[in-house]
Amino acid sequence: MARSHAAVIFLSALAAALAAATPAGAAVSCKRVSGGLALKVVVDAKFDAASVRLDGNMIEVLDGPVELPCSGGPPANVTDIDRIKVRDVSGKQTTLIVEDPGSFGPGATTQAGTPARLP
Repeated sequence: MARSHAAVIFLSALAAALAAATPAGAAVSCKRVSGGLALKVVVDAKFDAASVRLDGNMIEVLDGPVELPCSGGPPANVTDIDRIKVRDVSGKQTTLIVEDPGSFGPGATTQAGTPARLP
């Protein structure tokens, strides 16, 4: 009986370790593209939720509650990104939340006759 109990504890510990080793946010990815002036966010899991929000001037991308690093350059902020492109490749319903979209600006590039801003 003690041997069986020890095996259950070992398997439970192994399952917990494997779950912890699985990267959180694997269904949403973020990368700088277009010479670093844009963020490309890809959602590739069914019924997933991605969020884009600001922390001060820094742009954060989240997969559910987990903040994701964006590859391809330094962390993005509102003065060095012109565009955020979001693509759902899951084939199913996903959710995109943009917290306070009016505060994303000024953007990296001045637009003809207006100050720079994210479209």
